[in-house]
Amino acid sequence: MSISNLLKTKIMLPLAIAAGVGVLVISSQKPELIEINTERQKGPLVVIEQAKLARLDPIVSGFGRAKPVTSWNAISEVSGRVIYQHPDLKNGAFIPKGTLVLKIDPVDYELVLIQSQADLQTQKMEVKRVALNEQQYKRSLQIETSRLALTKKELARIETLQKKGVSSRSSLEDQRNTVLSQEKIVWDLQMQLDNIPTDRAVSEANVKVAEASLADAQRDLARTEFKLPFNARIGDVNTELQQVVNQQESLLSAHDMTVMEVTANMPVARFLGLIRATTQHTSETQKMAFNDVSDFNFNSVITARLGKRSTQWQARVTNISDGIDPSSNTIGVTVEVTNNMEHFDPINSPLMVKDMYVQVDVSAPAKEQVIVPLQAIHGNQIYLVNDNNELVIQTIDVTYTEGNLAVVSKGVNAGDRVVVTDLIAPVVGMPIRTVEQGIE
Repeated sequence: MSISNLLKTKIMLPLAIAAGVGVLVISSQKPELIEINTERQKGPLVVIEQAKLARLDPIVSGFGRAKPVTSWNAISEVSGRVIYQHPDLKNGAFIPKGTLVLKIDPVDYELVLIQSQADLQTQKMEVKRVALNEQQYKRSLQIETSRLALTKKELARIETLQKKGVSSRSSLEDQRNTVLSQEKIVWDLQMQLDNIPTDRAVSEANVKVAEASLADAQRDLARTEFKLPFNARIGDVNTELQQVVNQQESLLSAHDMTVMEVTANMPVARFLGLIRATTQHTSETQKMAFNDVSDFNFNSVITARLGKRSTQWQARVTNISDGIDPSSNTIGVTVEVTNNMEHFDPINSPLMVKDMYVQVDVSAPAKEQVIVPLQAIHGNQIYLVNDNNELVIQTIDVTYTEGNLAVVSKGVNAGDRVVVTDLIAPVVGMPIRTVEQGIE
């Protein structure tokens, strides 16, 4: 053993002996008692949120394609050759109201119109002829009636002479024949006069027939021209210049871009929640008076995503479909939007165009109500923590949900502590340890 190792051994040995003596002294003293907090609460640690009284407007979304409210299909009601076509009549063109865009050869219809005018004049002359005949018959009847009176007077005179033996019997017979002939003339005139009302009615009816034929000819002539009924954007053009078209043939289509509409299919359950949120502002009597969509005071926004850009339009709900789509269990909601045709930015604020695929968001203003996290609801129950940090299981009524929140109309009050964490085998009154977070 070297001298250095020997020195280390002599130094460490006394130190080890001193340490052992110290341990024996300490262990011989009375041990100190450690206090245990027996009042510390046991139970699962859960996250809670306080139920809030706030306004949560429900929103229901759906998708659909835009279409014009007003459209026009030019269908030929007459046949003929197209002799004029507007030079700007092309798909996508804007043409103002009243512009003549197509014209069919009107010659045949002009000839029919002239003939109808002549027929009408003929029938009107017939009415005048009947009136003149009536005057003539009346005057002739007066004359012949007077003549009949004279012949009867002469017959009476001859009969008197015959009784006196002055006149011959042949003269008497001749006068009687004269009276009968005159009576026939008077009777014929009276019959002709009695037929005047019938003749007048027939002639007046013929005038009406001629007038109807004239009006029909005028309509056919007008149907040879096609003028736009509104400021229109042209769609399909199915005819060309000098082409012969037939009746009931579709020539072109156009639509008015001022007002566009979208019918979006929305989930029935969520839409009913939207209606419930709206009707909470009304009394029972007012609820029974709803007869128009505008009574619900819906708000609507249409969004179109065009590449990386999104464009929005304020819209209004105009109609709700009369049935439910059985394949998707959705209901059709129609909204309208008005395009600003005079002032619009084609880059930042484009117009809504036909067949544009858009998203429709319909919302309704709601009053302040109790709101809880949706994940805290278990069927029709919710878990609460009372002031003693004990579990309470409460039955609730959910009015509607929006996102990750739910509106509760019964069972929860504002300020109640709601358990957000899922519990395994929850028991009423079980102790709970809590960590609180806020509803966002």
